[in-house]
Amino acid sequence: MVRTPSLTSLVLVAVASSGLVFAFWVLAPALALPWPMLAYVSAFVAVAAMTLTAAASAPVLSWKGVVVSIVAGIIALGAVAWYGEHIHSAVEAVIVTVVLLTAGSIVGATVGGRIEHPGHLLAVVVVSVLVDTFSVFHPAGPTAAVVSRPAVIALLALPWPVFGTDVFAPVLGVGDIVFAALYFATTRRYELGMWRTALALALGLLATMVGVMVAQVPLPALVGMGVAMLVAHPKARRLPREDRRKALWVLGALVLLWLFLFLRR
Repeated sequence: MVRTPSLTSLVLVAVASSGLVFAFWVLAPALALPWPMLAYVSAFVAVAAMTLTAAASAPVLSWKGVVVSIVAGIIALGAVAWYGEHIHSAVEAVIVTVVLLTAGSIVGATVGGRIEHPGHLLAVVVVSVLVDTFSVFHPAGPTAAVVSRPAVIALLALPWPVFGTDVFAPVLGVGDIVFAALYFATTRRYELGMWRTALALALGLLATMVGVMVAQVPLPALVGMGVAMLVAHPKARRLPREDRRKALWVLGALVLLWLFLFLRR
């Protein structure tokens, strides 16, 4: 029987993660690395570990709890944006880390904990791949728009200190946290194997990291995470028979919309 996590455990993980962010920021100026790529790898690995730990620790709440979490997160991030000029970058990074890990994980876990069949993950993965590739690669995509606005991305992506400096770099977005928690919650509900899911998501994120290093452009992390989940869990690849026709129509329409948006650029 898989242990059900509590809200307290998630908050503790989020606070501990923010503490690591602050501690490494203090040490960062003295930790200059010989190659810039090493700084990127260390940042990605650290933030990916925080993301997966928080996502695996997230409880399934009521929808009222989700709304409260989202509203509280928006208020906290809004306050950071409003008083940004008067808040130290390290304090901002700590607040953003706690808010994104907590709220993002709660939203994802609550949705994932209500998925009615493990085979529905196939539809979730397809939708997430379509949405994330559009968001990253299309000029009108949300991620593409946010990347060009540092003040916004600083509020919507988990930060990590750049070694050798006293600045922070955004690493993984809140959407990656949401889907990681969704996958863990569904895994827990249907006993698919938490360690298998953790390994799959870690490998998916690792593939994304390597892809970014090779291509030297931002890549959608949800693609690697989703594909890894389908490879790791055969049950996630099997849509219930009664849902197949409807799912094919909906997913087909989404694929056509995706192609239309990209071809008309």
